[in-house]
Amino acid sequence: MSKLSKNAIKYTIEQLLYIVGIKQIQEIRINISRDSLSLLFENKYIVFKLMNAAETEKLLKGELKLKRIPSFDSKVNVPVFFTNENTDFASIEEGKMIINTDIITLSFIMLSRYEEILVEERDQHKRFEYKNSLPCKYNFIDIPIVDEYAMLLRKCLLNFIPTVEICKHKGKVIPTHDIDSIRRFGNLFRNIKTIIGGDLMTRKSFAIAFKSLKQCILTVKDTKNDPLILAIKHLIEISNASGLCSIFYFKGLTKGQNDCTYDVFIPEVKHCMNTIIDAGMIVGIHGGYDSYNNDKIFKQEKNNIESVYGGIISTCRQHFIRFDINATIQVWQSCNVQNDSTLGYAEREGFRCGTCHEYYLFDLKNDCISTVKESPLIVMEGTLFEYRGKNIESALAIIEKLYDRCQAVGGNFVILWHNGTVYREYEKRFKEVYCKFIKKVL
Repeated sequence: MSKLSKNAIKYTIEQLLYIVGIKQIQEIRINISRDSLSLLFENKYIVFKLMNAAETEKLLKGELKLKRIPSFDSKVNVPVFFTNENTDFASIEEGKMIINTDIITLSFIMLSRYEEILVEERDQHKRFEYKNSLPCKYNFIDIPIVDEYAMLLRKCLLNFIPTVEICKHKGKVIPTHDIDSIRRFGNLFRNIKTIIGGDLMTRKSFAIAFKSLKQCILTVKDTKNDPLILAIKHLIEISNASGLCSIFYFKGLTKGQNDCTYDVFIPEVKHCMNTIIDAGMIVGIHGGYDSYNNDKIFKQEKNNIESVYGGIISTCRQHFIRFDINATIQVWQSCNVQNDSTLGYAEREGFRCGTCHEYYLFDLKNDCISTVKESPLIVMEGTLFEYRGKNIESALAIIEKLYDRCQAVGGNFVILWHNGTVYREYEKRFKEVYCKFIKKVL
């Protein structure tokens, strides 16, 4: 990337100003030169410095020297690149406010996921890995760097133009739940396998096995008593009691297809969807393993889900949070997806996109804003317990720390907790981490 396109710059500055809380962004005039851009806002100029092409290349390689300055509230340190000898974030020169750090280039790279184009290495699920990201190289995954830049900009802007009208965003907690499985119990072989093979032989727990046996008997009488279905209802109850709106993502696969852990047309799926709808919650599509880069597969899954749901579904999250920067956005656009919440790392919690605000993804292929709004995934339970090996106390502390930072910048805290990790050996984690956190944010 030699330099940002005009569309990329305009896209980035508009997102920064949206986070700042400027209401009438479209009325702001933007002029772009070789090493800076200027805004004419309320008859005053604000100049943003831009790094040169060589500096951008070094940034992308993790070789650029960044300095750390206090955040707007002095709670964290924010990495920045100063384009000149002035080490103040902003200065006033000849009646203009000069932003001496390049907050545009890094913000665009984070929001657009441009860095994912440059690295061919992927994990076993063909996912871009945290270890290859700029947040890893420069150690800022735990702060929403784009939002931090916007908050610093807001602080300087209010000093420069005290009369400017700012509309501060109020962040919210968004609980999300991927329905990877909807039935634990089924035929006799499956029941024996999950209780004897799973609870007794693998987990070596007579207590869990005995509890599972009782659940199995109840499920045989009525499949709606299956613990994975009861878990969905329990998650609904928790959100309802807390005044939150959960999103439940269902697969649209049918028996025999790859990654099909349940057939979308079984009556239990419709039952769960109706329960979610009646509670005022949201149903989304959990794009199957092979759909993230194939619009035909995704469209068929979406059609299947919509036929069960009885209406249009416009929000999604990909299974295994698979995302291909060269294909997935185009798949979503062609299938009329309006909202997504895929973009988080499986192996590391934090701010993959550098923001916790909802924003439109950028279509790098066509150098334009896409039609898909992203609500970045901040943390999932599998990351903390499976990938990172955290215990209950440290997992809760991590969630609370990330949530506090989202609150500080007025962003949304998107958390993922699967229905499959509510009961059984997961019950203590669920109660001591998820339930305790949700109660705390009431």
